[in-house]
Amino acid sequence: MSLKAPPPPLQPPAAAAAAAAAATTVAAAQAAGAVRLYKGTMVQPVVEAGIRQHTIHVYERAALGVNAEGRICYFLKDEGQGEEKEKDDKNEEEQQDENGTLSSEKTGSRSYSSSSSPPVPLSVIHLPLHHFLLPGLIDTHIHAPQFSYTGTATHLPLMSWLSCYTFPAEERLKDDLPYAKALYSSLLSTVVAHGTTTALYFATKDIEPTKLLADLAHTKGQRAYIGKINMDRNAPPSYCETSAASSLEETEKFIKYVKEKINSPLVHPALTPRFLPTCSEPLLRGLGELVKKYGGEEEKGGREGGRARKGIHVQSHISESADHIEFNKSLAEHHEGTQRDVEVFDRCGLLTPLTVLAHGIHLSPHELSLLSSRGTSLAHCPLSNFFFGHSVLPTRTVLEAQVKVGLGTDVAGGYSPSMLSAVRSCVIASRVLEDGVEEWRHGEEVDEEGEKIKCERQEKIQNEGMAEGGKEMWCKSGRDGMRIDWKEALWLATMGGAGCLGLEDEVGSFEVGKAFDAVRIDVKKGGGVVVVEGGRDSAEDLVQKWVNCGDDRHVIEVWVAGREVKKVNQQEK
Repeated sequence: MSLKAPPPPLQPPAAAAAAAAAATTVAAAQAAGAVRLYKGTMVQPVVEAGIRQHTIHVYERAALGVNAEGRICYFLKDEGQGEEKEKDDKNEEEQQDENGTLSSEKTGSRSYSSSSSPPVPLSVIHLPLHHFLLPGLIDTHIHAPQFSYTGTATHLPLMSWLSCYTFPAEERLKDDLPYAKALYSSLLSTVVAHGTTTALYFATKDIEPTKLLADLAHTKGQRAYIGKINMDRNAPPSYCETSAASSLEETEKFIKYVKEKINSPLVHPALTPRFLPTCSEPLLRGLGELVKKYGGEEEKGGREGGRARKGIHVQSHISESADHIEFNKSLAEHHEGTQRDVEVFDRCGLLTPLTVLAHGIHLSPHELSLLSSRGTSLAHCPLSNFFFGHSVLPTRTVLEAQVKVGLGTDVAGGYSPSMLSAVRSCVIASRVLEDGVEEWRHGEEVDEEGEKIKCERQEKIQNEGMAEGGKEMWCKSGRDGMRIDWKEALWLATMGGAGCLGLEDEVGSFEVGKAFDAVRIDVKKGGGVVVVEGGRDSAEDLVQKWVNCGDDRHVIEVWVAGREVKKVNQQEK
């Protein structure tokens, strides 16, 4: 008589349920075609109802599957929730099957079922509690050649800064391609190391170093939009294009080089009139014709292409500073009497849904309405605005005007190549705008002419009942409702930037069908972020700590279209 094998030990109900949920998740990811399954904390940009609708959610027990083409094929917000899964307002049309796989009519992603194909080998990656994934960061305004003097030259006004630093730095690259290669290679490694997976680059006016930047971006694997700068006036003779015709000819050569020789779904040309002071009306009109010429071309699909909008991108600067605006006024006779750059760009056909204009901090309500009607975006560069802009962008006002906004580092006008710096500066700028700059007034102060100084808005905090002209008070001038918090700023650095570039259905969040452009963060690596063993930090707390205190040392892996472009040895300290 043979003895039966003893039954397996009974598991506690909670453990059994967790094991069953894990098995279901793996099976569903396999059925969806995943070859990698990440499980752990993930940051998801979302859109919620209400005025302040842009934010992020932090899911502590999420699961994300990536297929062999580098696309997200499975996403589950909480492995322990079962069928009660949170739905974002913007995804009301999404349907979710019994295994948690999403499909979306809006993005064109498809639904997967366990019977669609045989399961593929699946690698499951469990993220430690101090790790999290977030979508790749998107820099909507960065000057590649200016990386050489990042961190210097912030003491000058804009126009002097261009003459003393920018033009010489850019001009050098034409005759020193080995130096240009070293510079651009360093730049690309640096920004990718900080978690920037997509960037919109200004290069130089010269085609050869600009082609080199495109080649290196392709080799690095970053998603890059690159512009050969157009400038045919008001620049040093040695660094100024000889005519509008020659500028347009060189521009089209670069477009064809990128499209035909590099031929990458990740690297694209961008029309780049530097700004109105350096671009003649014939040059701007010619660029408008190129917008029409290349406006109907489809972007490539496949592993790395996906669902980008048709057309060619345009980038420039508008309403950046007081001296910029005054320069525009002096050129009105050359632009049919128009003093404002937005109106000139519109007349020349350069305001499109794929146009990204840097700064725009001095725009009128009418100009914001015009940008909104054209689908044109603003690249908010808060750090450089503090140095050169003579103001800060009223980001809330711009968003409420239905103008798309992304964030930019504006290297080297901004001294940091990290998008975290842009996120933090965005929050700070909004607080300055909302709260105003307070000044403690002692008694009745007078100006140089002996007139009493009066604030437009006065808030007395002592001697509440004192008469007008009392001894002590706060003088404060601010704008209510302007605040941007860290969550919304992080949304601008991901989905906001994706929308600016026409990539909202391709990158910027973890949605099924999108490319897996992602960053893995280890908040305990490298210092800077306070994480105490036995502490009570929630997953959201750790994300917020990294946003406010972290840097590139915490970025341990970066992927673009599923391809790993940075990996740090987990044992390194």
